[in-house]
Amino acid sequence: MTVLQTPPLKGLRVLDLSRLLPGPFLTLLLADQGADVTKIEAPSGGDWVRWIPPLCGPISIQFSALNRGKKSIALNLKSPDGVEILKRLVKDADVLVESFRPGVMDRLGVGYDALSKLNPALVYVAVTGYGQDGAYKDRAGHDLNYSSLAATVGLTGKLGGDPIMAGFQLADISGALYGVIGALSAVYARQNDGQGRFVDVSLAESALSFNVLTLASEFNGTDPVVRGGDRLGGGAACYQLYECSDGGWFSVGALEPKFWHLFCDVVEKPEWKIRHMGDDEALKKDIAALFKTRTRDEWEAIFSRVDACCEPVLNLNELDAHPLHTSRKNFFDLKQSPDHPPLRQARTPLMAPEHTQNVSPAPDLGEHTRQLLAQAGYSTEQIDTFIKSGTASGSSN
Repeated sequence: MTVLQTPPLKGLRVLDLSRLLPGPFLTLLLADQGADVTKIEAPSGGDWVRWIPPLCGPISIQFSALNRGKKSIALNLKSPDGVEILKRLVKDADVLVESFRPGVMDRLGVGYDALSKLNPALVYVAVTGYGQDGAYKDRAGHDLNYSSLAATVGLTGKLGGDPIMAGFQLADISGALYGVIGALSAVYARQNDGQGRFVDVSLAESALSFNVLTLASEFNGTDPVVRGGDRLGGGAACYQLYECSDGGWFSVGALEPKFWHLFCDVVEKPEWKIRHMGDDEALKKDIAALFKTRTRDEWEAIFSRVDACCEPVLNLNELDAHPLHTSRKNFFDLKQSPDHPPLRQARTPLMAPEHTQNVSPAPDLGEHTRQLLAQAGYSTEQIDTFIKSGTASGSSN
């Protein structure tokens, strides 16, 4: 019998001033572990992802996927009252996450130096493209740029072919993961000395770190690493993608000799066993021709009976019904308002499946403005004044 445990980050109070993907995914990971996350958004539109079609009611389905389980307060941080409200909220916060360019928060009067004086235990996570210092600190960019400057784009593709983009935002997502590690490491360290910390997350460096093996070879090996030539990047026949007769694809990851020998036995090619590693283009062509003799589903049926590290390449529309994901309860329905149907969403890996039933939908812009201002000690009259002046706004105001 599974005992439903309290989410491990329950009670951790997080203020999220970020937008788009890296920061919101960072705080989603915290929220999915039970943290109390409040998005602080500009009254004039809020997080831009809110309005990316398609929408479910007034909210983008992408915004919903990134911001479930959070609260929203709409504050104008360019107004003196908005700055003072943020400062009051910070006094009770554990973690603050922001994704402005270096110096923006300082110019608003709410950078780390100013806020840490109000709350010395505050963990301040700054997520930027290129870090808080260095030659590129003020340069604009997006995931593709960060990954390009980290060489992850340059390494991806076929031998002799063009570089290709990944099908997901590597720098943004990896930066979010490092942001979580940095935030929770700082929270842990705070238990010893009571001091908060400034966490500098560079998205370009986050992507760069994923080249740990190729960089080791490039810097210290005898031969340069080239696109599509590394053993794990397309250079080896035993670690490769192969097209099937129906246009589907199959992944062969038989790196270890025992798996490669089993693969050769299954496909009835024992003579291939001695050609395991190395740059064997002829073997790649032979295996490619072999996979063209059957459909992807036929190959899946064959390899499902053995452990040879060979699996089908799934498309997005196949994930929800695949036994790997159904058995792990990786997808769930997130309830919306009574006027809108539930949204199908992915559980983040460390989130207990049992906790998906209690997650609140992504908030409307400023949905919790009045509630959070009241909790911060402001009177109804003060809150009305903030809203009337444009310092704050809320969906129900």
